[in-house]
Amino acid sequence: MLYRLLALVGLMASFPLSGQLSTRLLLHDQTYLIDEGDFSAAAAGADAYDAVTDRLYGVLHYAQTPDASELNELKEQGVHFNNALPLRSYLIDLPLDAWPLDGSTAMAFTALPTESRRSKNMKLGNYPEHMMKTDGRAEMELSLANGPSWTSSLEAINTIGFEVLKTDRSIGRVRVLGSIDRTEQLIDRPFVFFIAEALPLAEKENDLARSNHRVSYTQQQHPTYDGRDVVVGVGDDREIGPHIDFEGRIITDYSQPGSASNTHGDHVSGTVLGAGNIDPFAKGMAPGAKLVYYPPVGSGHFQRIDSDYAQYQVFIHNSSYSGGCNSGYNSQAAELDQNSVDHRSYLHVFSAGNNGNSPCSNAYIPGVPWGNITGGHKLAKNVVATANLTDFDIPASSSSKGPATDGRIKPDIAAVGTQVYSTGPDNTYFNATGTSMAAPGAAGTLAVLYSAYKQTHSNMDPAGGLMKNILMNTADDRGNPGPDFQYGYGR
Repeated sequence: MLYRLLALVGLMASFPLSGQLSTRLLLHDQTYLIDEGDFSAAAAGADAYDAVTDRLYGVLHYAQTPDASELNELKEQGVHFNNALPLRSYLIDLPLDAWPLDGSTAMAFTALPTESRRSKNMKLGNYPEHMMKTDGRAEMELSLANGPSWTSSLEAINTIGFEVLKTDRSIGRVRVLGSIDRTEQLIDRPFVFFIAEALPLAEKENDLARSNHRVSYTQQQHPTYDGRDVVVGVGDDREIGPHIDFEGRIITDYSQPGSASNTHGDHVSGTVLGAGNIDPFAKGMAPGAKLVYYPPVGSGHFQRIDSDYAQYQVFIHNSSYSGGCNSGYNSQAAELDQNSVDHRSYLHVFSAGNNGNSPCSNAYIPGVPWGNITGGHKLAKNVVATANLTDFDIPASSSSKGPATDGRIKPDIAAVGTQVYSTGPDNTYFNATGTSMAAPGAAGTLAVLYSAYKQTHSNMDPAGGLMKNILMNTADDRGNPGPDFQYGYGR
């Protein structure tokens, strides 16, 4: 049923042979050719059935994309849809007695391939230091079926010998602590879709932006394009301020009290939307925008996206924190891409990272300082990862470079992040350098674009995907002709 494609064949379209239907299943490590087969529970074999939960888990494949009415009919028959997989497949689970599926036009049902259910590090035995504990156990991230079997699946994981540390059923993510030697027992359970190393703790990436980002000229011609009626979320360190540049524009602050050394969030927030009241040279990109302030990546603030999108209309989110050097497309990346599907106007903006001189232990090209974007969340497909430029459009040597682990273009865009002058605590200002400073420049510029769109489209909110496309396709090309792994789509 499943045949591994050669690299050359993987670049070609799949054509049915002798009238037989076929499609492709694109997973993180390889591509599978799926031929039309026996559409029955038995077709997936024992690998699809779990006796404890008494359910089947696998991939439902289509030659043509099914319409919504068919998917709704399958749900009524007991099919739970966990995720969509490219090209035209769905990761599902269902009770054994739900077969046959009436009215389905699916061409095949297969178990999720065992060899594709581990991250690259887990398969190679490269266990990052941050996941290993002093007692010899390791922290791992699991992706589970999040339907009716959720509770019984967690109990089964505990029975195997893994301690459940944290769960998020909405995206099927579970953090566990246990012996690496027992991961084979996890793989034997078909409700465990993927096993990866735990996400590392977030770290700060702090290394005459308005002119380079063309914000000054735009606001000279259109003074109201200043981010008004736009709310930006910033995830950073401890509480910010006090500062007159934010007065009356912080909607809510979810962070914890900080100290005098916690200036990273002050500077980042000022770059996005500082008013420049005391020193106009420190004015941010969108001085009319409002702010919702969060703790950094890894502190659970992504879980507030649904509520804050609805309550405060937070449409742009900036975070200048890392999450491991070239972590690959992980569960957090999938979560952020799902945000873009669920929330039409939402757009994440991240720093690309300051590991430009590091080959990383799992780099795309081993031993060469490329492929060093810091964090799997930055490799999501619907976010903006931002490189650091000097004000002469030269990439800072520390600015992380692409490609993504799967070869995609990263970073997406480049912005000034060297010697950026912005707000500090207690009504002060200071210079700072790094992709931490480049990302809020891009986020603030996007706030200006959102504001302009609303004012020219009867106060309608733009789609986040449209705003990302405008940002990338109107950028000035720099470096190699066309998109590249240093500038992305340009400055």
